[in-house]
Amino acid sequence: MGGHRLMTIIDLILGGIISLVVGAAVFILFFDRDPERPIPLEPRVIVSPADGVIVYVRRIDGNAIPWSEKGGKRINLVELTKFDYGISDGAVLGIYMSPFVVHVNRSPIAGQVTHILRSPGKTMRMRNPVFEFENRRTTIALRHASGFQTIVIQIGVFAIARIDTFVSEGAKVKLGERIGRVRMGSQVDLIIPQMPDLEILVKEGDRVFAGSSIIARF
Repeated sequence: MGGHRLMTIIDLILGGIISLVVGAAVFILFFDRDPERPIPLEPRVIVSPADGVIVYVRRIDGNAIPWSEKGGKRINLVELTKFDYGISDGAVLGIYMSPFVVHVNRSPIAGQVTHILRSPGKTMRMRNPVFEFENRRTTIALRHASGFQTIVIQIGVFAIARIDTFVSEGAKVKLGERIGRVRMGSQVDLIIPQMPDLEILVKEGDRVFAGSSIIARF
């Protein structure tokens, strides 16, 4: 009788382990999905670099260093001072990526990759109230043929994030082309310079899709 009970307990434990392994494998496959996207054919558009929800659209005025925001706290993008990003006026758009959206990021414009900067972040406990604001991130600057530059900032949660880059400096990219992925990441910011007739088409709360959602016209 005791042996039968022991076997039942072992079967339950093994069943639980198998369920956890299968569940983890399914989640990884789901998280790493990379579907094709319809890329807009119309000229002079800027598309979303990430899937998710617009959490803010904020103006850049003057020559102040652009900053990102998570959870109401400010992330100064000091790495932008390492090169001439050429944006004194414009807009910063924050896109929140939940664990359930596609995490492959795409080029918001057709152009050339001018800079790739990686900020490794600091080693902090996840319970530290500022750990996700001192996190690792990758900055990709892209220059359009007409001369203006957009900047994509991939922001990851330090403890578990991994940021993959699919392009290199000097590479030419098409509108909506894959440029990277934030594994277990949480946000992508896009910096757009002020231009004649620039029209931002999204607002806070809008859902967008990388490569296919038009977020601005110029």
